[in-house]
Parts: sequence; C-alpha cells; structure tokens
Amino acid sequence: MASFRKGTHINPKEITITSLDEKLIQKALECIEKNMDNTEYNVEALSADMGLERSSLYRKMQAIAGQTPTEFMRSIRLKRAARLLESGQYSVQEISWMVGFNTPRYFSSYFKEMFGMTPSAYAARNRKQA
Repeated sequence: MASFRKGTHINPKEITITSLDEKLIQKALECIEKNMDNTEYNVEALSADMGLERSSLYRKMQAIAGQTPTEFMRSIRLKRAARLLESGQYSVQEISWMVGFNTPRYFSSYFKEMFGMTPSAYAARNRKQA
C-alpha cells in the first residue's frame, strides 16, 4: 500500500476515456479498412478478426450502430466508394472492385439505395475540381 502511495502522480486531464463501444467500432473499422478490396471478407471473417462470435458481433453492432454487421460493412464500403468517385480518378467498375463488391451492378444498386443516385450521377455531381 505504501508503495502505491509513492507511485506516479496521475493528472486527470491526461486520462483519455474511450468507451468499449468506441473501441469496438474502431476495431471493426480497422478490420474493414484492411480488407476493403477483399470481396470474400464477410461478417464471419470480421467476427473472427474481432474475436467475437457472429451472434455477439450482431447484437453489439445493432445496439451501438443501429445496423447489422453486414449493413455496417456495406455502409463503410459505400462511403469509401463515394470518396473515390469524388476524386474522379477511377471508373465505377474499378471502384466497385476496390471497395469489395463482386459486380458493378450489385455495387450500383446498393450505392443508389444509400445515396439516392447512381454512382455515375454521384460522380458527375460531386467530382472535385483539381
């Protein structure tokens, strides 16, 4: 006990509190980013990478993000696709593969569902001027 009292002084301002929920989301984002172009990367792989059972990951993601793990992964991939479309450097087909979709048609339908327009229309409307 005496050695504890003599120990390091801790300044409360220096303590950063990161909730377990934030850590879980951050780890999920890192795993998804690392496997962005892997079309085979799915919820089973994500749950294995995170050290959680699929059902536990499902419950936690639903509670924290309000999305299933599949929806969460898809939304991250589609947001990355939107940024790539804005850059104007790649075709829709290239981007669909870069963000882990098997086919451009599958990618386009989910992109339109999320952003309310096709990837081509989004690119034309939001392309950044270089």
